[in-house]
Amino acid sequence: MDAYSQLIIDAVGKASPAVVKIERLERRGNQDAISGTGSGFLFSSDGYLFTNSHVINGAAKLKVRLQDGREYTATLAGQDVATDLAILKIDAGEFATVNWEIRMT
Repeated sequence: MDAYSQLIIDAVGKASPAVVKIERLERRGNQDAISGTGSGFLFSSDGYLFTNSHVINGAAKLKVRLQDGREYTATLAGQDVATDLAILKIDAGEFATVNWEIRMT
C-alpha cells in the first residue's frame, strides 16, 4: 500500500470515534419526525461538536447519535450561517474527540 493511502486509513481510524450522526427533527402533529440528517465531530470531551449550519437550520429539536449507538438531545451553542458552521452541545460523561495534533514532516 502506498504512503498516502496508509495516511488516509490511519486518519479515518483515529477520527471515527468522534464522528456523530445528527438528526434534525420537526414537530408533525404530536410527534417528532426526522426532517434531515447530517454529520459532525466532537472536538471537546465535555460534549461540544462541530457541524454545518445548514444541517441544523429550522430544527425544532436535534438528536445526536454516537458510533456506539448512544443518543443525546443536542442544544445549539452557536452558529455562523455565512461560513456554514454550527456548534452543538450534548450532555453526558466523557467523549472521544478528534485529535488536533499537527505534525510537520
